Formats: sequence, C-alpha cells, structure tokens
Amino acid sequence: MQKTDFLIIGSGIAGLALALELSQIGEVVILTKKDISAGSTGLAQGGIAGVRDTSKDTFEQHFEDTIKAGSNHNDKKAVQFLVKNAPSALKKLEKYGVKFDFSLHKEGGHSLPRISHVADETGRAVQEILTEQVKKNKKIKIIENAFTTDLLVKNKTAYGVSWFDGEKSNNFYAQKIILSTGGCGQIYKKTTNPSVATGDGIAMAIRAGAKTKDLEFVQFHPTAFDYPRDPLFLLSEALRGDGAYLVNEKEERFTDELAPRDKVARAIFRQKKAFLDFRHEKREELAKKFPNIFENLLTAGYDLSKNLVPITPAGHFMCGGVLVDTNGETSIKNLFALGEVACTGVHGANRLASNSLLEAVVFAQAIFDNLKKSPPITNFPIFEIKEFIPEKDSDKKTRKKLQEIMWEKIGLIRTEKGLKEAIKKLNHLKAKGTETKNLLTTAIQVAKSAHARKKSLGAHFIEN
Repeated sequence: MQKTDFLIIGSGIAGLALALELSQIGEVVILTKKDISAGSTGLAQGGIAGVRDTSKDTFEQHFEDTIKAGSNHNDKKAVQFLVKNAPSALKKLEKYGVKFDFSLHKEGGHSLPRISHVADETGRAVQEILTEQVKKNKKIKIIENAFTTDLLVKNKTAYGVSWFDGEKSNNFYAQKIILSTGGCGQIYKKTTNPSVATGDGIAMAIRAGAKTKDLEFVQFHPTAFDYPRDPLFLLSEALRGDGAYLVNEKEERFTDELAPRDKVARAIFRQKKAFLDFRHEKREELAKKFPNIFENLLTAGYDLSKNLVPITPAGHFMCGGVLVDTNGETSIKNLFALGEVACTGVHGANRLASNSLLEAVVFAQAIFDNLKKSPPITNFPIFEIKEFIPEKDSDKKTRKKLQEIMWEKIGLIRTEKGLKEAIKKLNHLKAKGTETKNLLTTAIQVAKSAHARKKSLGAHFIEN
C-alpha cells in the first residue's frame, strides 16, 4: 500500500508553499500532472499584493480595494485574514530566497502601489525558488507525470487518490489530501492558462460529492496578446499601472485603464479592434521595467515603444472553486483545497489584481496551522483502483466544440437564452478520455452556476 502523511495534488505556488510547511510535521508527497513547473504560477507576471509601507498604505485600504473589485460578494472575514497576513507571506517568500524589486507597482483596482514584483516575471521567480527549496527537502517527494484520476472517499471522508504513473493506475493513501490543481482556463477558446489547466481538481471534487461555489465568476484578463499562441501571452496589468493606454482602431482611448478587470475586459470585448499603446514611453525604460514582455513582443514583430499591440480578453482565473473554510477544509473530511481550485471567498465576484499568488501563500499557512493539531487516521479502508482513460481521437473534437460553446455563450457577456443553449449543447457532448471528461464536467458546472445567477455581478455579466 502506497501511503504518506500528506498528499498534495499539484505543484504551483499553492502546493509547493504548503509542502514546505507540512514537511515540518510529516512526510509529504506531491503528485503533479506534468513536470513540476507546468502550471500557471510561472506565467504570472504582475506580482503579489500586500501592504509593505504602513506610512503610505493600510490593511483597511487593501481590504476595501479587494471588496470593491469583488463587487462586495467577498467573504469579508477571509479578506481580512488575507490582507493582514500579506506582509508575513511576502517575508516568508523572501526568506526562501525570492528577491523582490525595490519599487512597488500599481495595478487595476488598487488605490495605491502595493504590488511586490520581480521585474515582469514574478511567478517564474517564485516557482523556481520554491521548486529549489522543495527538491532539497528530504521530507518531500515529488512525482512528476502523475495524473490523479479520482479521490477515494467513503462516508464523506477522503482517504487517498487513484493516480496514473504513465504505465498503470495505482492507489495512494494519506492522512490528509490537498487539492492544489489550479484552474480551468482550457474550457475557453481563448485563455492565458497552460494546457494542464483542465479543471481536474474541480471535477474530482464534484464526483466525490464536495461542495463548490461561485463557479460562474470566471475572470477574463483584459489584455492578452492577440497573436496565434497557446496559451495566449499575457500583457501584465502592470503595463497599464505604469501608464500604458488602451485604444481602439481610431487610436482613441475608450475606458479607464485602471478600472477593475471585469469592466476593462468587457470594454475591450465590445471594440472591433483594441490595442495596448505604450508609444509615449522611452524604449530603454520599457525594456528595463518589462524585459520579458518586451522581448516576447519583439520576437513576434512588435516593438512596445513603437507599435500598437493588438489585444484580446482571455479566460484567466477561476474566482470560485471547491468550497473551503478559512482552514482550507472542504465539505469532505480530510480533504483540503488551496489556490485557484479553492473558493475561500477572498475574490468574490471578480479578483483584485495580484491577490492570487498571495492567497496561495497565506492560506497554505492557515492549513498548516490547522493540521498541526489534527488527529491521525489509524484505519484505512481499501478501495478499488479507478482507472485512467487516455485521450481518444474524438476527444479533440469534443474539446474544440466545448471551448467554442463556452467562449460564445458563457464568456464575457452572457444572455439567458445563450446560457440555456450552452447547457443543452454541453450535455450532448461526449468525452472518453479522463482529462476531457474533467474538462466537460467542469464546463457544465460553470454553465449551470452561471444560469442560476439571474442578475449581473462582477465577472458574471448578463445582457438582456
């Protein structure tokens, strides 16, 4: 019997940060679908929000900005917990070796500059540092290319998972199981999420009977580079925070560039063509402040200091997810969720920029503090292995149809008629492979959640 103390599914900032904490009190195994760096964390450009200078900023202001962005749908207790623990979370990352730049960025929805960053590659810097720390920790074992198929649950208690090692399916048992599987951006035709973001954690939780919440609130990033690439390349909010304009084909500014993401994304979506305009800034300044973005655009033939850069909104972040309390515990005993897969209530109806990486580190600490005093399981029931089914040729067609339905009917602008049509069409789709089944399960649940909310709120916008 394969068994460990703590079994973490996923290897982004959430899973890695929690693994380092839990290694203090037991053995940890991380199962990750591809290689350790394949998730969304490494793609995060902007940074991590948090009050660092109390002479200029306050917890109250970070709280208010988060609530305002979330259309007052947030869990206020969770938001207070987040903002008050932000400084210690940032210090912890610095202790691990993350070297934030001296300056603080300002991004959409923030009233003040409070974004700690590492140039325009914060996510990659954090991912690399945490990976390095995890790999040298003898209490943590990483298993890559491990596809977790299903949760092993009996009497509303989780005991482990079935997983596929590339050759055969196995069962892995644990005292506690933590879902940190990331998001589900691949349900959309246009997304900034990597190919692994297929909603596996949400789908597994649904099959196991766990409660989900707020799945209708999918955040669309306003400014993805509108250029053939999968996933779409992100043009960080920090660009607009630093003075970039949004213009239409007539080169007219058409919206407040620093409004919350849902409003900016819809404003761009309504334009025939939209562009990011930073031609008023010096080339050397842009290359220095945004080296990754600058070089990626140059490779595609766009000079940020000379050219209008075509943009499009794209599926970016799931604000809802598997429902958890402030200790990260789901409605199933011994099962926890952390990061984008979880619904802590922090983000409400629309996430405030740069609160996502922060949420992962803050709530990793909360889960650890809770599990330090958790009694062990002594008797494990034996479960049948739930087999992994490889992707079939027909699944490619199913995915394409699914992504088009979601983009057209359950995207930035929704209608009552479109939501009904989407649910009907999604229910007629057939999936054979495990991953496409997860994608379809998640998409259907997002569609049902959207249909259940009759009035517009935040990222969920209903047009009559």
